Amino acid sequence: ITTAGAAAQTITIKDAVAGTTRLVLNYPNAALAPGAPLVINFNPPLVQAVANTAWCVTQSVATACNFTVAFAKNL
Repeated sequence: ITTAGAAAQTITIKDAVAGTTRLVLNYPNAALAPGAPLVINFNPPLVQAVANTAWCVTQSVATACNFTVAFAKNL
């Protein structure tokens, strides 16, 4: 996650648009725009309640954030 914004915000990750909240992040932790991206390695990965649905990320502040995501497909 990267941002050029200077406002701290809450980022909520759900397992579907109206799904279960799986993670809440305070970003960039009440600091001005961070110089390095926030990188989180999930081990084990976050689990979805229902397979084949889109993850949903919402922000508490209308500022530009960029998300780069990799996923693991369990067979």
